[in-house]
Amino acid sequence: MDCKLRGFTGFGSHGIVAAMETIKTASFESLIECAIPNEEGGFDFTLDGEVFKIKDTLEITPIATKKGYIIIY
Repeated sequence: MDCKLRGFTGFGSHGIVAAMETIKTASFESLIECAIPNEEGGFDFTLDGEVFKIKDTLEITPIATKKGYIIIY
């Protein structure tokens, strides 16, 4: 299962012409839904098509932050 999280495109101020960049946001609750219990007693957490084997849902925040997400609590 791959979670469907949404991003939006905003204008940055890089020089004379504004550059487009995608801002990825996700609620912590929606990220938790992406963590599926596995047989080893941990979770398979899928984000942006990449699967992470995690032991605890507290590992979700650093993974999402590293992938550029702003997390809403």
